[in-house]
Amino acid sequence: MLQSPVVLTGVYIFWFLYFLKCILYCKKIINSKEGISLYNLQALSCNGQCFAVFLIYTLMYAPVLFYSLIVAAVGITKGYYFVTSAIIIFQGCLCWLAVFVLRREFNRLSNRTFSIRRQVWNHLPFEIFILQYLFSEKKRLLWSIKAFSFFLIFIMLVLNKDNFNHDSFLLFYQMVILVHAAIPFLAIQFLEKHLSFYRNLPVRLFHRAFVFMVTYCILMIPEMLYMLWNSGHVISFNAVMLYFSTAIATLFLLTAILYSGSLKAGDYVKVVFMLIFISIFAFHAQSYILWLSLEVVMATILFFNGYYQYEVNE
Repeated sequence: MLQSPVVLTGVYIFWFLYFLKCILYCKKIINSKEGISLYNLQALSCNGQCFAVFLIYTLMYAPVLFYSLIVAAVGITKGYYFVTSAIIIFQGCLCWLAVFVLRREFNRLSNRTFSIRRQVWNHLPFEIFILQYLFSEKKRLLWSIKAFSFFLIFIMLVLNKDNFNHDSFLLFYQMVILVHAAIPFLAIQFLEKHLSFYRNLPVRLFHRAFVFMVTYCILMIPEMLYMLWNSGHVISFNAVMLYFSTAIATLFLLTAILYSGSLKAGDYVKVVFMLIFISIFAFHAQSYILWLSLEVVMATILFFNGYYQYEVNE
Protein backbone atom coordinates (compact mmCIF):
# COMPACT_ATOMS: atom_id res chain seq x y z
CA MET A 1 0.00 0.00 0.00
CA LEU A 2 2.82 2.39 0.87
CA GLN A 3 4.52 1.77 -2.48
CA SER A 4 1.40 2.30 -4.64
CA PRO A 5 0.15 5.90 -5.04
CA VAL A 6 -3.15 4.63 -6.51
CA VAL A 7 -3.88 2.37 -3.55
CA LEU A 8 -2.79 5.05 -1.11
CA THR A 9 -5.08 7.59 -2.81
CA GLY A 10 -7.98 5.13 -2.53
CA VAL A 11 -7.23 4.70 1.18
CA TYR A 12 -7.20 8.48 1.64
CA ILE A 13 -10.59 8.72 -0.06
CA PHE A 14 -11.98 5.94 2.16
CA TRP A 15 -10.68 7.67 5.28
CA PHE A 16 -12.17 10.98 4.17
CA LEU A 17 -15.57 9.36 3.48
CA TYR A 18 -15.52 7.75 6.93
CA PHE A 19 -14.60 11.16 8.35
CA LEU A 20 -17.66 12.70 6.63
CA LYS A 21 -19.87 9.93 7.97
CA CYS A 22 -18.70 10.61 11.53
CA ILE A 23 -19.22 14.38 11.14
CA LEU A 24 -22.71 13.99 9.66
CA TYR A 25 -23.69 11.54 12.38
CA CYS A 26 -22.49 13.94 15.10
CA LYS A 27 -24.37 16.85 13.53
CA LYS A 28 -27.50 14.73 13.34
CA ILE A 29 -27.25 13.89 17.05
CA ILE A 30 -26.53 17.50 18.03
CA ASN A 31 -29.59 18.81 16.18
CA SER A 32 -31.90 16.06 17.38
CA LYS A 33 -34.27 16.36 20.34
CA GLU A 34 -32.21 13.86 22.32
CA GLY A 35 -29.01 15.84 21.75
CA ILE A 36 -30.24 19.18 22.99
CA SER A 37 -28.38 18.70 26.27
CA LEU A 38 -25.11 18.76 24.32
CA TYR A 39 -25.60 22.51 23.93
CA ASN A 40 -24.48 22.74 27.54
CA LEU A 41 -20.96 22.46 26.11
CA GLN A 42 -21.34 26.11 25.17
CA ALA A 43 -20.73 26.99 28.81
CA LEU A 44 -17.22 25.46 28.69
CA SER A 45 -14.11 27.42 27.86
CA CYS A 46 -12.61 27.30 24.36
CA ASN A 47 -10.02 24.73 25.41
CA GLY A 48 -12.65 22.70 27.24
CA GLN A 49 -14.90 22.63 24.20
CA CYS A 50 -12.04 21.61 21.89
CA PHE A 51 -10.98 18.80 24.20
CA ALA A 52 -14.56 17.50 24.59
CA VAL A 53 -15.18 17.59 20.83
CA PHE A 54 -11.81 15.99 20.09
CA LEU A 55 -12.57 13.19 22.55
CA ILE A 56 -15.98 12.55 20.99
CA TYR A 57 -14.52 12.51 17.48
CA THR A 58 -11.56 10.25 18.28
CA LEU A 59 -13.84 7.70 19.94
CA MET A 60 -15.90 7.47 16.73
CA TYR A 61 -12.91 7.67 14.39
CA ALA A 62 -10.82 5.26 16.51
CA PRO A 63 -10.79 2.31 14.01
CA VAL A 64 -9.31 4.49 11.26
CA LEU A 65 -6.87 6.21 13.63
CA PHE A 66 -5.71 2.86 15.01
CA TYR A 67 -5.19 1.52 11.46
CA SER A 68 -3.35 4.72 10.48
CA LEU A 69 -0.99 4.33 13.44
CA ILE A 70 -0.19 0.76 12.36
CA VAL A 71 0.47 1.91 8.79
CA ALA A 72 2.63 4.79 10.04
CA ALA A 73 4.62 2.44 12.28
CA VAL A 74 5.23 0.04 9.35
CA GLY A 75 6.22 2.96 7.13
CA ILE A 76 8.78 4.21 9.65
CA THR A 77 10.32 0.76 10.05
CA LYS A 78 10.64 0.37 6.24
CA GLY A 79 11.95 3.87 5.65
CA TYR A 80 8.90 5.42 3.92
CA TYR A 81 9.23 8.66 5.84
CA PHE A 82 7.55 10.93 3.28
CA VAL A 83 4.46 8.71 2.95
CA THR A 84 4.31 8.26 6.74
CA SER A 85 4.51 12.02 7.27
CA ALA A 86 1.73 12.53 4.71
CA ILE A 87 -0.51 10.05 6.57
CA ILE A 88 0.13 11.73 9.93
CA ILE A 89 -0.51 15.22 8.50
CA PHE A 90 -3.65 14.02 6.71
CA GLN A 91 -5.13 12.50 9.87
CA GLY A 92 -4.08 15.53 11.90
CA CYS A 93 -5.87 17.84 9.45
CA LEU A 94 -9.00 15.69 9.60
CA CYS A 95 -8.97 15.82 13.42
CA TRP A 96 -8.52 19.59 13.40
CA LEU A 97 -11.30 19.99 10.83
CA ALA A 98 -13.62 17.77 12.88
CA VAL A 99 -13.00 19.82 16.03
CA PHE A 100 -13.62 23.05 14.11
CA VAL A 101 -16.86 21.85 12.47
CA LEU A 102 -18.37 20.17 15.54
CA ARG A 103 -17.41 22.99 17.91
CA ARG A 104 -19.03 25.45 15.53
CA GLU A 105 -22.14 23.26 15.47
CA PHE A 106 -22.32 23.26 19.28
CA ASN A 107 -22.13 27.04 19.35
CA ARG A 108 -24.40 27.69 16.39
CA LEU A 109 -27.35 29.89 17.20
CA SER A 110 -30.68 28.16 16.67
CA ASN A 111 -34.29 29.24 17.02
CA ARG A 112 -35.06 25.89 18.61
CA THR A 113 -32.41 25.88 21.31
CA PHE A 114 -30.90 28.21 23.82
CA SER A 115 -27.47 29.57 22.92
CA ILE A 116 -25.17 30.85 25.64
CA ARG A 117 -22.98 33.82 24.79
CA ARG A 118 -19.86 31.92 25.70
CA GLN A 119 -17.40 34.78 25.37
CA VAL A 120 -19.21 36.54 28.23
CA TRP A 121 -20.19 33.51 30.28
CA ASN A 122 -16.63 32.26 30.65
CA HIS A 123 -15.89 35.16 32.99
CA LEU A 124 -19.08 35.07 35.04
CA PRO A 125 -19.48 33.57 38.51
CA PHE A 126 -22.16 30.96 39.00
CA GLU A 127 -24.19 33.32 41.20
CA ILE A 128 -25.20 35.58 38.30
CA PHE A 129 -25.83 33.00 35.57
CA ILE A 130 -29.58 33.60 35.85
CA LEU A 131 -29.15 37.37 35.60
CA GLN A 132 -27.01 37.00 32.47
CA TYR A 133 -29.66 34.75 30.95
CA LEU A 134 -32.45 37.23 31.71
CA PHE A 135 -30.56 40.27 30.46
CA SER A 136 -29.31 38.56 27.29
CA GLU A 137 -32.00 36.08 26.24
CA LYS A 138 -35.13 37.46 27.94
CA LYS A 139 -34.33 41.17 27.95
CA ARG A 140 -37.55 42.25 26.22
CA LEU A 141 -39.70 40.43 28.74
CA LEU A 142 -37.55 41.69 31.61
CA TRP A 143 -37.75 45.31 30.48
CA SER A 144 -41.51 44.96 30.02
CA ILE A 145 -41.84 43.65 33.58
CA LYS A 146 -39.72 46.50 34.91
CA ALA A 147 -41.59 49.14 32.93
CA PHE A 148 -44.95 47.95 34.19
CA SER A 149 -43.62 47.63 37.74
CA PHE A 150 -42.28 51.20 37.76
CA PHE A 151 -45.52 52.43 36.22
CA LEU A 152 -47.54 50.93 39.09
CA ILE A 153 -45.29 52.52 41.71
CA PHE A 154 -45.34 55.80 39.79
CA ILE A 155 -49.14 55.88 39.89
CA MET A 156 -49.28 55.46 43.67
CA LEU A 157 -46.28 57.50 44.83
CA VAL A 158 -46.12 60.26 42.23
CA LEU A 159 -49.46 60.78 40.51
CA ASN A 160 -51.46 59.95 43.62
CA LYS A 161 -49.12 61.39 46.26
CA ASP A 162 -51.64 63.99 47.45
CA ASN A 163 -54.30 61.32 48.03
CA PHE A 164 -52.03 58.52 49.10
CA ASN A 165 -53.78 55.49 50.57
CA HIS A 166 -51.67 52.83 52.22
CA ASP A 167 -54.07 49.95 51.55
CA SER A 168 -54.27 50.85 47.86
CA PHE A 169 -50.49 51.04 47.68
CA LEU A 170 -50.15 47.55 49.17
CA LEU A 171 -52.56 46.23 46.56
CA PHE A 172 -50.52 47.83 43.79
CA TYR A 173 -47.32 46.47 45.33
CA GLN A 174 -48.74 42.95 45.24
CA MET A 175 -49.28 43.51 41.53
CA VAL A 176 -45.60 44.43 41.28
CA ILE A 177 -44.72 41.09 42.85
CA LEU A 178 -47.26 39.39 40.58
CA VAL A 179 -45.61 40.57 37.37
CA HIS A 180 -42.21 39.44 38.70
CA ALA A 181 -43.59 35.93 39.29
CA ALA A 182 -42.56 34.98 35.76
CA ILE A 183 -38.89 35.24 36.75
CA PRO A 184 -38.72 32.15 39.03
CA PHE A 185 -40.38 30.07 36.32
CA LEU A 186 -37.93 31.29 33.67
CA ALA A 187 -34.96 30.85 36.01
CA ILE A 188 -35.77 27.22 36.76
CA GLN A 189 -36.51 26.45 33.12
CA PHE A 190 -33.12 27.89 32.21
CA LEU A 191 -31.13 26.06 34.89
CA GLU A 192 -32.85 22.69 34.55
CA LYS A 193 -33.19 22.51 30.77
CA HIS A 194 -30.47 24.62 29.22
CA LEU A 195 -27.83 24.48 31.97
CA SER A 196 -28.68 21.09 33.41
CA PHE A 197 -25.04 20.11 33.88
CA TYR A 198 -24.85 22.47 36.88
CA ARG A 199 -26.61 19.83 39.00
CA ASN A 200 -23.43 17.76 38.80
CA LEU A 201 -21.25 20.62 40.00
CA PRO A 202 -19.87 20.44 43.56
CA VAL A 203 -22.16 23.20 44.78
CA ARG A 204 -23.89 22.98 48.14
CA LEU A 205 -27.67 23.18 48.27
CA PHE A 206 -27.48 26.33 50.39
CA HIS A 207 -25.34 27.92 47.68
CA ARG A 208 -27.88 26.95 45.02
CA ALA A 209 -30.63 28.62 47.03
CA PHE A 210 -28.38 31.64 47.48
CA VAL A 211 -28.15 32.01 43.69
CA PHE A 212 -31.91 32.58 43.49
CA MET A 213 -31.86 34.96 46.45
CA VAL A 214 -29.11 37.05 44.89
CA THR A 215 -30.98 37.15 41.58
CA TYR A 216 -34.25 38.32 43.12
CA CYS A 217 -32.50 40.81 45.37
CA ILE A 218 -30.68 42.47 42.47
CA LEU A 219 -33.82 42.52 40.33
CA MET A 220 -35.92 44.18 43.06
CA ILE A 221 -33.33 46.81 44.04
CA PRO A 222 -34.49 49.32 41.34
CA GLU A 223 -38.06 49.24 42.72
CA MET A 224 -36.76 49.64 46.26
CA LEU A 225 -34.63 52.67 45.31
CA TYR A 226 -37.50 54.20 43.34
CA MET A 227 -39.82 53.83 46.33
CA LEU A 228 -37.25 55.39 48.66
CA TRP A 229 -36.74 58.29 46.25
CA ASN A 230 -40.46 59.04 45.84
CA SER A 231 -41.97 57.88 49.13
CA GLY A 232 -41.31 61.15 50.96
CA HIS A 233 -43.00 61.04 54.34
CA VAL A 234 -45.82 58.67 53.37
CA ILE A 235 -43.75 55.48 53.67
CA SER A 236 -40.94 55.04 56.16
CA PHE A 237 -37.55 53.57 55.33
CA ASN A 238 -38.28 50.50 57.48
CA ALA A 239 -41.55 49.90 55.65
CA VAL A 240 -39.84 50.07 52.24
CA MET A 241 -37.20 47.58 53.36
CA LEU A 242 -39.94 45.31 54.69
CA TYR A 243 -41.76 45.40 51.35
CA PHE A 244 -38.47 44.73 49.57
CA SER A 245 -37.77 41.70 51.79
CA THR A 246 -41.31 40.42 51.29
CA ALA A 247 -40.94 40.55 47.51
CA ILE A 248 -37.71 38.53 47.65
CA ALA A 249 -39.26 36.01 50.08
CA THR A 250 -42.33 35.62 47.86
CA LEU A 251 -40.27 35.01 44.73
CA PHE A 252 -38.10 32.49 46.57
CA LEU A 253 -41.24 30.76 47.90
CA LEU A 254 -42.53 30.48 44.32
CA THR A 255 -39.17 28.98 43.36
CA ALA A 256 -39.43 26.43 46.16
CA ILE A 257 -42.99 25.56 45.15
CA LEU A 258 -41.85 24.97 41.57
CA TYR A 259 -39.07 22.67 42.75
CA SER A 260 -41.34 20.76 45.10
CA GLY A 261 -44.10 20.08 42.59
CA SER A 262 -42.67 20.21 39.03
CA LEU A 263 -45.60 22.44 38.06
CA LYS A 264 -46.60 23.23 34.51
CA ALA A 265 -47.18 26.83 33.45
CA GLY A 266 -50.96 26.71 33.95
CA ASP A 267 -50.73 25.23 37.44
CA TYR A 268 -48.00 27.71 38.35
CA VAL A 269 -50.23 30.66 37.43
CA LYS A 270 -52.92 29.33 39.77
CA VAL A 271 -50.41 29.01 42.60
CA VAL A 272 -49.16 32.56 41.99
CA PHE A 273 -52.63 34.07 42.19
CA MET A 274 -53.45 32.05 45.30
CA LEU A 275 -50.25 33.21 47.01
CA ILE A 276 -50.87 36.84 46.06
CA PHE A 277 -54.42 36.56 47.34
CA ILE A 278 -53.16 35.31 50.72
CA SER A 279 -50.52 38.06 50.79
CA ILE A 280 -53.16 40.74 50.29
CA PHE A 281 -55.06 39.52 53.34
CA ALA A 282 -51.86 39.31 55.39
CA PHE A 283 -50.84 42.84 54.41
CA HIS A 284 -54.34 44.16 55.06
CA ALA A 285 -54.16 42.67 58.56
CA GLN A 286 -50.77 44.37 58.95
CA SER A 287 -49.14 41.02 59.74
CA TYR A 288 -46.04 41.93 57.78
CA ILE A 289 -43.38 40.32 59.94
CA LEU A 290 -45.48 37.20 60.53
CA TRP A 291 -46.18 36.71 56.83
CA LEU A 292 -42.55 37.36 55.91
CA SER A 293 -41.39 34.79 58.47
CA LEU A 294 -43.90 32.22 57.25
CA GLU A 295 -42.78 32.70 53.64
CA VAL A 296 -39.12 32.25 54.56
CA VAL A 297 -39.80 29.13 56.61
CA MET A 298 -42.08 27.55 53.98
CA ALA A 299 -39.66 28.40 51.16
CA THR A 300 -36.71 26.91 53.02
CA ILE A 301 -38.52 23.67 53.85
CA LEU A 302 -39.94 23.21 50.34
CA PHE A 303 -36.69 24.06 48.58
CA PHE A 304 -34.45 21.81 50.66
CA ASN A 305 -36.93 18.91 50.57
CA GLY A 306 -37.94 19.15 46.93
CA TYR A 307 -34.83 20.27 45.08
CA TYR A 308 -33.30 16.84 44.43
CA GLN A 309 -36.70 15.27 43.64
CA TYR A 310 -37.39 17.81 40.92
CA GLU A 311 -38.05 16.47 37.42
CA VAL A 312 -38.26 18.64 34.33
CA ASN A 313 -41.63 18.74 32.59
CA GLU A 314 -41.18 18.26 28.85
